[in-house]
Amino acid sequence: MGQAAQHYLIFETAGGFCGIAWNDVGITRFQLPTRSAEATER
Repeated sequence: MGQAAQHYLIFETAGGFCGIAWNDVGITRFQLPTRSAEATER
């Protein structure tokens, strides 16, 4: 069985940078706000 393609988006909010990741099945991860986009991407 192959791996599903993963996608993610980092977006800025009033509280900091959030991240969301998903694949064909649905949402796989959500990152609560951090101070920088780089920290969110990690």
